[in-house]
Amino acid sequence: MTVFVTAAPLADVKKVDKDTETRLLAAIRDAETNRKDLEKSLKAQHGKKREAWPQDAQDAMFDATWKTGETATYDLSTGRPKPKGAWPTIEDIAKFYAKHGVDPKEFVAVANSFSVNTKMKQADDLIKAYGVPGTPTIVVDGKYRFSPSDVGTVQRAIELTQWLVAKEAAGK
Repeated sequence: MTVFVTAAPLADVKKVDKDTETRLLAAIRDAETNRKDLEKSLKAQHGKKREAWPQDAQDAMFDATWKTGETATYDLSTGRPKPKGAWPTIEDIAKFYAKHGVDPKEFVAVANSFSVNTKMKQADDLIKAYGVPGTPTIVVDGKYRFSPSDVGTVQRAIELTQWLVAKEAAGK
């Protein structure tokens, strides 16, 4: 089963009530924990292949994108996209990772590699195939596509996603 989610920064939400804000912040914390758990799992399954990325570098990139905005393509203060000319380049990201022990030349080489470009093209093709209109969009098992605005609230979108995942898992 596949659950495909496009994500926009929390700042894109114009106004939310305190309960929704609390739930969203908890979801962000859960996502951080889940990402760390996934990395541990991948390291266990694939060994040294995943160890090339120091954990502190991954954590720093997450923070630089979602907390400080240093590597973000949007302005944290407005929640709007930065002009394309202000977006970080692959070289900018390589310089960022260099501060955390990643060889910048190796990073650029990997980022521009055939395998990474292939995965990026596959992701772009998937977005087109699913007809993703924008962010956030959730696609469950390639069958169901919706966004929180389609169902009314973020909480309802979470509940619908959980229900559809359970439904699809039970049907297989």
